[in-house]
Amino acid sequence: WDTSLPLRRMSEINALEELQSELTCPVCLELFREPVILECGHHFCRFLPICAVWS
Repeated sequence: WDTSLPLRRMSEINALEELQSELTCPVCLELFREPVILECGHHFCRFLPICAVWS
């Protein structure tokens, strides 16, 4: 019986959750759609109203 399988599965789930959080817009909370990175390092979806204000 391989007891490492559940641990490996949890590791994969954690990696996917981390990746999803990296690819999620902090404003609309959806996966990025045409992301932009501002000079200050913040990143948002290109067509959010907040981006037009900060540009």
